[in-house]
Amino acid sequence: MKSNKLRRLILLIIVLIIAAGVTALFVTSEDYGLDTLQAKDYVALNHVADTSAKNAVTSVYLNYRFFDTLFESLILLVSVLAVIRLSWSGNKME
Repeated sequence: MKSNKLRRLILLIIVLIIAAGVTALFVTSEDYGLDTLQAKDYVALNHVADTSAKNAVTSVYLNYRFFDTLFESLILLVSVLAVIRLSWSGNKME
């Protein structure tokens, strides 16, 4: 019974990894037409007014890209937990 649960867990992890990869490829393949020079100038000139952060790098990471940073941390946490869970299981895969 435990081997079936382990196989289902491994299958779920593989499906999630594939879905994340497909999503990443889809998002990065689009050309959004963002002028990076214009975005850099906007952040350099308006970061204090927009975010009240005196440092431009801090304003980008903590305010402009908050959700990106949050979800990257969440993905890292889930992957570490999955590795720990799979490595601590007493069952050997057949």
